[in-house]
Amino acid sequence: MSAIRGVGFGLGAAYLYGKVFGFWFGVLSTAGQIIAYQLGIRPTRDYQPAARARIRMWQILAAVNRGVGYGVSGYISAWAAHENANAVGVGQKLGLVIGGITAVSGVFTSAIEWTADHVPEKRMRVFGLALILIGFVLQSLQYWVALFDVPVRS
Repeated sequence: MSAIRGVGFGLGAAYLYGKVFGFWFGVLSTAGQIIAYQLGIRPTRDYQPAARARIRMWQILAAVNRGVGYGVSGYISAWAAHENANAVGVGQKLGLVIGGITAVSGVFTSAIEWTADHVPEKRMRVFGLALILIGFVLQSLQYWVALFDVPVRS
């Protein structure tokens, strides 16, 4: 699973910062994730649905660990890609964004899980049907754009 996440991060980083940067960022991301899992930092550590959002000290430490790890990975990747002028900025940006997302998602995950477990069955069916219909509409959107000759800018 760490390799899949690393490939995703590497492809995204390659799109933004170039192939060399993306390659090294993906490799370092995978290695860091494997090390973190070996140290016990994983989402399933405290996977208990709760009625309210909560944060524990280990979640804060995990977010800081991930933020610093991805920040250092971004710096090393930028240095390897000969982007020395941007290395610190790229590392800081990646570390802050990924660490921040980890912290925010960690706070609300248990409450979202609890809410999903306690939704009445009838409401869940309606919600599922709505998602299916939205999927059909989004899937057909490209054909409607072509049919009505709507100009699209990229």
